[in-house]
Amino acid sequence: MGRPKLPRIQLPPDTIWTCKDCGDKKLVGEFVKNKRVRLGYTHLCKLCHNEHEKKRPKTKTARNAANQRYREKYHTDSKERERVGKVSKIYRRRSYLKMKYGVTEEQVVALRKYQGNKCAICLKPFTKTPCLDHDHETKTLRGLLCAACNLGLGKFEDDTCRLDRAIAYLIRPPVEYRA
Repeated sequence: MGRPKLPRIQLPPDTIWTCKDCGDKKLVGEFVKNKRVRLGYTHLCKLCHNEHEKKRPKTKTARNAANQRYREKYHTDSKERERVGKVSKIYRRRSYLKMKYGVTEEQVVALRKYQGNKCAICLKPFTKTPCLDHDHETKTLRGLLCAACNLGLGKFEDDTCRLDRAIAYLIRPPVEYRA
């Protein structure tokens, strides 16, 4: 499906833009055309664009080599670079846990060990990352749940009266219809 296309804006020929590279103010006709952008022009004037194109490596192999040199210059630890995806995921999770629940990853691991690597409600072993169940009013952490149990509690909005009625309903349904 993608993003909806925005209508193209027609700029008057006497529109003056500032080149992002050299900083000169020029008429829009002195900028490079680009069909992919809404205004139809790039942010570089033709002179600056030509200078950039002269410096740009011509072949794909040369561009790949240039990209490799850049990575080596700015990303010194190659092992760290290989793990960047994994590392950033870990850091995102750690900051999320700290921000939302006020706990560290080590505390969650300790809680998981305390619960025997099982859901606090259904007692099934965790196969995926467990959900942190917390009280929405006091923001205190209650335990770790599997996704199904966490979703169930969420649907009941942590209302113990509704949960009691659901238990009573399961024990003695009002109608027993057998086909």
